[in-house]
Amino acid sequence: MLSFLEQILKWLLDKNTKDFSKLTIVFPNKRAGLFFRNYLSKKVEKTIWSPKIFDIKTFVLSLSDLQLADNYSLIFDLYEIYDNILQNNNLPPEEFDKFYPWGKRLIKDFNDVDKNLVNATDLFKNVKNLKDIDNYYNYLTENQIEAIRTFWEDINISKESYHKERFIKLWEVLNEIYEKFGEKLLKEKLAYEGMIYRNVVEKTKENNAFKEIENIVFAGFNILTKAEEEIFTFFKKENKATYFWDFDEYFLKKENFKTGEIIRKNIKKFPSPANFKLEDINLKNKNVEIISVALQVGQAKAVGDKLKSYLSKANNKIEINETAIILPAEQMLFPMLGSLPESVEDVNITMGYPLKETQLSSLIELLADLQQNSKNNNSESYFYFKNVISILKHPYINSLNKDEIDNKINEIKKRNLIYISSLQLDKLFGFANIVFTKNKNTDELFNYFIELLKEIYSKFSKDKDEYSFENEFIFEFYKAIKRFKEIVNKKKVFISEKIFFSLIKEIISSITIPFTGEPLKGLQIMGTLETRCLDFKNIFILSMNEGKWPASTHESSFIPYNLRRAFDLPTNDIDDISYSYYFYRLLQRAENIHIFYNSEMELEKEGELSRYINQLKYDSDFNINELTLSHKVKPEPKKRLLVSKNDNIEQKLSRYLSSSEGNKSLSPSAINSYIDCPLKFYFKYVADLYENDEVEESVDQRIFGNIIHKAMELIYTELSVSNKIIEAKDLNISPQKVDKFITTAFTDHYKLKNKEFSFKGENIIIKEVLKSYINQILRFDKKYAPFEILSVEDSNKKYNINFDIELENKANKVRLKGIIDRVDKKGNVIRVIDYKSGKDEIHFQNIESLFDAENPKRNKAAMQTLFYGMLYYEKTNNKNEAIQSAVFSVKNMFNKYFDPVISFKEKRKPKERINDIKPLLEEFKENLKITLEEIFDSENDFVQTENEEKCKYCPYTGICDRDGEVDF
Repeated sequence: MLSFLEQILKWLLDKNTKDFSKLTIVFPNKRAGLFFRNYLSKKVEKTIWSPKIFDIKTFVLSLSDLQLADNYSLIFDLYEIYDNILQNNNLPPEEFDKFYPWGKRLIKDFNDVDKNLVNATDLFKNVKNLKDIDNYYNYLTENQIEAIRTFWEDINISKESYHKERFIKLWEVLNEIYEKFGEKLLKEKLAYEGMIYRNVVEKTKENNAFKEIENIVFAGFNILTKAEEEIFTFFKKENKATYFWDFDEYFLKKENFKTGEIIRKNIKKFPSPANFKLEDINLKNKNVEIISVALQVGQAKAVGDKLKSYLSKANNKIEINETAIILPAEQMLFPMLGSLPESVEDVNITMGYPLKETQLSSLIELLADLQQNSKNNNSESYFYFKNVISILKHPYINSLNKDEIDNKINEIKKRNLIYISSLQLDKLFGFANIVFTKNKNTDELFNYFIELLKEIYSKFSKDKDEYSFENEFIFEFYKAIKRFKEIVNKKKVFISEKIFFSLIKEIISSITIPFTGEPLKGLQIMGTLETRCLDFKNIFILSMNEGKWPASTHESSFIPYNLRRAFDLPTNDIDDISYSYYFYRLLQRAENIHIFYNSEMELEKEGELSRYINQLKYDSDFNINELTLSHKVKPEPKKRLLVSKNDNIEQKLSRYLSSSEGNKSLSPSAINSYIDCPLKFYFKYVADLYENDEVEESVDQRIFGNIIHKAMELIYTELSVSNKIIEAKDLNISPQKVDKFITTAFTDHYKLKNKEFSFKGENIIIKEVLKSYINQILRFDKKYAPFEILSVEDSNKKYNINFDIELENKANKVRLKGIIDRVDKKGNVIRVIDYKSGKDEIHFQNIESLFDAENPKRNKAAMQTLFYGMLYYEKTNNKNEAIQSAVFSVKNMFNKYFDPVISFKEKRKPKERINDIKPLLEEFKENLKITLEEIFDSENDFVQTENEEKCKYCPYTGICDRDGEVDF
């Protein structure tokens, strides 16, 4: 079967064999013209003059003496007009920032008004008196007048509101804005697209209009704007036009089929030649498959598999040059390209490659974020650490000086730098001094991006093979932003940084670079609009879900729906009809039709299965085969992740044994970690997989606890130097001094050199909370005073012991350590104190419960402080005084009945305070011995915990995927 374009060509060759030079052919899109030229070159056997071939937009622009203005110029011109009208009407001025978003919408509305030849004065009239409607609009149909009446009745009935008042005020000046805007553009011989369409329609009324066009063909159109209808009508009256409509009789005759109604109206008004008839189409002979596939990538893979099957030598059913893949969503392009079989050598892509998908786009957005979050302080610029690290990690930047840049990233993390000065960054790579410059206004921002684009282009133009494609984008973006700057300077309109960065994102979204290649050779991959007038034997249509087919086009407008309907302006209904036409036209001459849709409806944002598929399924004239592609998933029982001990692991473990040359010791945190999850213990204490250094922007629970510990250490270190016995009066520490201790603790935590920590933002609040907790500890200690400080937390005063265990029936020792927050003495009582920043409980059932991994309420804080008590006793062998283990849980200390000393507590029994831990130590050590021997037992694996609650905040969740054995 001949394609639509071939059938037109055949008729034209029969009719105009002598001279094509006087023929003009107009298609809805450019690609149709390209294919038509190809068919023509194959049909003619001698050299001829080619006809003039246009798409409709280019054709209309060629008929006007007005130049199409760019969008940036239009928005600034419109603002100038709007600002003048506000002043003339004594209305308050509006800043460009607020005008810009709705100004763009207004230009789109004006475009619709002109393309559909609407009387703007009548449209924008404020009809306060409903009786006037019949007089104003007597040229409209009754249905149109009723739509206008309904709108203004609703406006008059509804309550007064701020938004309604604003709408009416703007509505009353819209016609004046429209007229003045058009006048300004005409003076400069400029126009927006709709203006040019209206201008061409006006020109058709002149004598001898467009006499240079002798013979014109309009082919493959469906829905026409009013301006297009007038242009078609003009050439019809001049007896110069021929019309060809691409729609099968089957669809034309279907009842309640809106697309068919519109085509019938067009055919009646602009009939095709009497001796031209499209070939009949047999719908029964089509191989139609509707295939349900999960997700977009799944659809792409399914198309790739289908193509591979068709193109195999044993089953070569299709010609690749007669095959097209239709992608209604551009994000499907890259999954589709990655899924094509290797045997597909030639691919033509009509969709282009968008700038927003490139590494350049991501860098520009990172630079925009860098500028928006930067600040100046004493003539020096400071940049937010997240923006700095993201830019330094970007491939364009990191490759310039990788080692130095990676070192700087590590330094930022280790020193916990929240804001980094430009002086610390401006020598990292060639143009770092430009990147890390704070720009104070939009003029500087323009220059900033222009200079950076020059530098990036210069760096990467040296490697033409690798970066040639990226350099095209750099150049296109450079041209766009320079043009943007020229317009802003010319119009002298102030734009804020917010609007500047918004426009930068729009520029990124608007730039697309076409793929190079032979457009008429090989597999065609195209968007929906590119398919107009084209026919393929084999088509693969993807994403047949609502929102893609038909596309979701809910663009905002200042012209309400009822008024749009009344004045025949485009609505969403028209878009639906257009997409219906594109879909059914594609099916007409195709032989193998494969339609794919996403079966995961909850993941398809725009909605459910396309209505067009349902229409096809219930159309008896199509033979449809429905398929569902799915993976058979057989759930397997979860396996606990484990690491079996081998020689290498046992060698690492031996570092904790006193018999080895290692110097490692196990802390109570390590023991608690093992009891909670042996695998977590392995990752941290055997495999040495420590968490990455990250910049801590805010004070989390861990940092909060560290600072309390440090501040209390500083306080009691200072007090114990001058006082052997701490009296209650010694604890009357001034607020200024507490502030100083907290500041020193922060400075120490963030490892600041030669300057104090500066409190800003939420850290000021954190400081006040810390102060209240520290003061509460001091108040509590005042009640307990007098007492003697025996030791405070200090990394130089670790408590270390060698603990006896048995391994393979042989005696051995494990090195244990602990840093005790504080040890004090009062009378015959020694307290081993552990500060806790949370609400840790001090009660536990019995010693065995402290080592029970299955116990969800296992008291880790009690286990830890008992461990410290054991270390202290073993180190000092102090048998005369009672040794108490105490947990200073600062959140619980505000309770007036708070007692920090650990205690036994069983169900339905009163708690039993442990006034001396020495009688418990043998049982404690026995349980500890069992745990340690389990750790070092060569037959005992490091197994993942079964309690997934313990995994919620574990740093190793990225490794533990709970699906099998790990090999280390």
